[in-house]
Amino acid sequence: MTPKMSSVYSFVILSFALITSSGCQPRIEVIPVTVPKVKMPYGNPDDDDSGKKTPKRPTPSTPENEAQRWEQFLTIMDNSDGVPFDVKQACATEVCGDVKVAKTPSNLLAQDINSNPAAVARYNTHFHPIFTRHLDLELEGRKKLLAKTRENWAQLANVALSKHEIALMNLLWTMENLSVGTKAFNVSVDPQTLEKKIKWDDELLKKELKSLNDNDYEYFKPLFLDLMTSQEIQLASYVSQVPIPIALKMVYPNQSLDESRQKLVDSLRQSLNDLKQTFPGLVFPELPAVELFAEGKDLEPDMVENLTTAITFIYIHRIAIQEPEKFNERPLSVQKLVNKHLSGEFLNKAEAHLSSPDLPKWREKALEQCRTNIIQTDRSAPSSNDLKNAENMIAKVRDHVLAIINDEMNLSGEQRQKLTNAVANLTFKYPYARDQLLSSHLRRAKSELKRVENDLAAIENYRANHLLIAMYVNLINNEMTSLEKKFNDLCKKYEPAGLTDHVVTGFGHVNISWQSVRFPELGASVVAHEFGHVISSNLKDEHPLKSLKACLSSRHGDDLEINKDEEDFADWIAARVARRARISGDSNVGNIGCMLLEHNSKRWGTRTGLTLRYPKEFNSLLRDPHSTDFYRLLQFQLTSEAELTSSCQNIADNYAPLMKIRCEAR
Repeated sequence: MTPKMSSVYSFVILSFALITSSGCQPRIEVIPVTVPKVKMPYGNPDDDDSGKKTPKRPTPSTPENEAQRWEQFLTIMDNSDGVPFDVKQACATEVCGDVKVAKTPSNLLAQDINSNPAAVARYNTHFHPIFTRHLDLELEGRKKLLAKTRENWAQLANVALSKHEIALMNLLWTMENLSVGTKAFNVSVDPQTLEKKIKWDDELLKKELKSLNDNDYEYFKPLFLDLMTSQEIQLASYVSQVPIPIALKMVYPNQSLDESRQKLVDSLRQSLNDLKQTFPGLVFPELPAVELFAEGKDLEPDMVENLTTAITFIYIHRIAIQEPEKFNERPLSVQKLVNKHLSGEFLNKAEAHLSSPDLPKWREKALEQCRTNIIQTDRSAPSSNDLKNAENMIAKVRDHVLAIINDEMNLSGEQRQKLTNAVANLTFKYPYARDQLLSSHLRRAKSELKRVENDLAAIENYRANHLLIAMYVNLINNEMTSLEKKFNDLCKKYEPAGLTDHVVTGFGHVNISWQSVRFPELGASVVAHEFGHVISSNLKDEHPLKSLKACLSSRHGDDLEINKDEEDFADWIAARVARRARISGDSNVGNIGCMLLEHNSKRWGTRTGLTLRYPKEFNSLLRDPHSTDFYRLLQFQLTSEAELTSSCQNIADNYAPLMKIRCEAR
């Protein structure tokens, strides 16, 4: 989700993008909140309960060196286990098929974008005119805003902001420094009391914080914590990830669904009404999702996003209107702000950028990315028949899981009944069918174009205070000096989603991805993996789960810095399901490792390389609770008791003999 030009709307989008979007989300739990864990079948290195701060693998800084640095990373990973790469590559090929023709999501997306004429025609007819006009208006809007700023520059330094506007500006400043805050903030956990203690790196804050005053770093801390612990932002994040009833139950656990829905609707309406009255000169977006939500209607993707935007307005309302005092404590000198950020030098630089001779190239590149993303979505989204087949696949997996509970796990009668109920009652949310998803995308594209048109029309009537806020939003996003990135971001939200299967264990619910629906043989192992998390969450540390997890950990030998037994257990369940499906002959369950393996035309590879273990220099950095993708592939073959191919047998015998330890739930 990308910040937009409309001033108040930008607060909403910017805060939600910075806090809840994948890749940006700090995922810091400042105040413990009792919510069910969300378990995913693939790497989520943040999901580590040791209390240690989670550093991220540095991402390449420019597109030019990204591919090179990624290849260097994979090379280190490939060579970290002592197994010849060609042997591992042969094993992966023997299990998953020829890299060039294997039936995988990545191979589907690797097809020529023009190979589906119907999808190309749909894009050209419906989407291309909208995106073209959107890009043109984005440029026109920035030029108009910049000209308005230069015209009123003398007034900006002397503008008098209300306490509500100061609160908004300081909220923006907090969000501008969010990445600094995540580096300077740490939570330690007392191993005895499990009490969480907050520690700040003041020197880092003083050095890196974008500030106007010497003591801004002290004001920043409570503002950062308020933002990061906001119930409103938390709810918006949940709504974007799980069905709305579950999201409401997470945040309002002691209220019925009807009560929490009505409470949220009342709060949404009140917040929007108060904001419009308090800031009459600013443009507010249309929020049709609020009334659809009030009526209890099912929301399609564009309306879910619209609702998350509306929910974040509740936070803006609280900060700017209900409780402005906290965000007014930091002194805000408008004159300092204007002199530092809106100098004549900056205005000249921005004007030159917005008139760059590279603009046509940026525009065409962005439109080509829009074309690719929409056609890829058209190509990858499931049909109604795919969804019916997925329902049948899940039913068969469920039956096999129930059989494992009854036949392969040494459980008490009470345990067996508890697990049977949990597995039988697990619900699934499926991805949208192709026509429904494309319709939602088109509605979103039209809505965003309408908003940009409204923003452009409103600039002419901006007063100095509105102009200052709007320019500060643009400054934070570098929209006056990085238009190429702004253009490229236009269609990111239309990319086919990644492997998003996950279970919310406390509510017995699974989100299933388009990959698992379109490729049900591989999807079956992913679904079985999620059933494994449900079993684990219900048994906790009881026998036989505890001893089975200990056995799975022993397969890693002394190479286990990060506990991986939860994810290994979920894979154990998936592998046993594959074994039963193979014996019964009623269905095919592929190796979960083949779903995780990504590749290019030269090699089988993964997001972690073809390695059985992380090298020591990366282990503490990644802190991944999952075993490596290749380890999972080999472990799946062993646990499912499939006949090992020669290359895989070579690895198990000569390089990873501990993986052959037989682990049972007895």
